[in-house]
Amino acid sequence: MRLLRRFDNAFFFLAAAVVAFVVLRGVLGAGVAPTPPVFEGGPASLRDALAKAKEQGKLVFAYATADWCGPCQVFKRTALVDPQVEDFLRRRTVPVYIDIDKAPRDAAALAVMG
Repeated sequence: MRLLRRFDNAFFFLAAAVVAFVVLRGVLGAGVAPTPPVFEGGPASLRDALAKAKEQGKLVFAYATADWCGPCQVFKRTALVDPQVEDFLRRRTVPVYIDIDKAPRDAAALAVMG
């Protein structure tokens, strides 16, 4: 009877782990998400974004991300490609895309740590 109970517990744990993996894989997606269109043709650096924002009287929307950041990939696949969010960002802000691994100075200026 104890052996059967142990088997049931092990099977339950394994099943839960498989379900968790499948759910996380679905939520996080596979691989690196493409850069959202709202950042295309935008400033190349935080400094450029700040100058452009000052000139236009807008706020800066600095999106700090990294390829290895799972939640960042989800955000790029969901909220940042939503038409209403994209419209808001284009009208009200100067959006700048900051890859913290490629732009460590910008990451440091924003106090972003990876």
